[in-house]
Amino acid sequence: MIINNLFALSSFISIAATEICLGILIAILISKIFKKEIYLRDFPFGIIFLLFIIWIDISLIYKFFILKTMKFSLKKLFHGWLFLSFFCGYFLVKEEKIFKFFMISAIFSIVYGIYMQYFIQHIDVKGFYSHALTAANNWALAGIIGYFLAVVNYNKNKKDFYFYLFSFLIIFAGLIFSMRRGPILYFFLVILMMNFFLNKKLIFVNFFIIFVMFLAYLNFPYLHKKTNEIFQKNKDVCSSTETRIFLWKKSFEYIKKYPIFGVPEKFKKMIKKETNIKCWIRSHPHNGFLTIATYYGLPAVIIFLVLFGTIYIKLFEKIRDSHYSILGIFLVTLYLLEGLTENNFGDSEVKLFFWFSLGVIYRLIKKPYSLTI
Repeated sequence: MIINNLFALSSFISIAATEICLGILIAILISKIFKKEIYLRDFPFGIIFLLFIIWIDISLIYKFFILKTMKFSLKKLFHGWLFLSFFCGYFLVKEEKIFKFFMISAIFSIVYGIYMQYFIQHIDVKGFYSHALTAANNWALAGIIGYFLAVVNYNKNKKDFYFYLFSFLIIFAGLIFSMRRGPILYFFLVILMMNFFLNKKLIFVNFFIIFVMFLAYLNFPYLHKKTNEIFQKNKDVCSSTETRIFLWKKSFEYIKKYPIFGVPEKFKKMIKKETNIKCWIRSHPHNGFLTIATYYGLPAVIIFLVLFGTIYIKLFEKIRDSHYSILGIFLVTLYLLEGLTENNFGDSEVKLFFWFSLGVIYRLIKKPYSLTI
């Protein structure tokens, strides 16, 4: 379907175009439900998604109308529509070639980002994104898909093998040029696990990645500085590491104080009231799990964990039937790892790409593919 391909192509280039395509796909999805081509009972994890969305809305309504500490916002109440990208991927995509459009889009975004960095003198390589960290989180996810499909196509389809290998190398380069520690580290850890799982002979890839990362550490002063600040004795209170630690500590305090519905006001506003430290990255806890728990209460993060626990169980159940289940396991693992140091669960660019890709993977699991390396 043309809209699916446009969604994939725009996912690394324009969030507005991606959301427009998603809106069209949702309309098609609803049309198929009314025509009884798709049944609500067939929606995977539908009840858990619904519970998660309902609890967040209950939390918001409580703050809008009972506490009256937050202004009413329809946009916030309809936050759950982005999750529908999962169902669009699951019901409306039937072929693996959609991933090729993701690769092309990611490569275009990376080339543009590197061009802007080194020829137009922007601060960092971020492609078309608002932030280099957002770009790095998405490029890491795309890199895992590209690498995995290169491996599984090595003995099946040489043309696809070279396409995905080339895509992986470009995406890996973009990830390094983004100079974001978290996504680079998590990407390496997942590749390491993946290689052990697929074929221990692939361990040489890990040595290659370690070598490239070491060269990047030596040759990129900014990456060198950001990595070293973790181990510095005299800490800069406004460094990204120290600010995150501060925000995590405050988040635990807020969760203890507001365990059911989360903080009554905006997180940034509450932090501003309680500290004189004027650090720039304090708009959220910079941890996806803590963000959900702090904003919406412990019930929300429990439902969220149940959702991913269920996803893992379903993927592991199909591990002998389809190599796509293996890809799903590692994609989900990377996404959750990224959430340890950033709010990528709420970042619309990352959220759209991840859930749509997982929907496609979950759909393709139903095909009888075997893993041969």
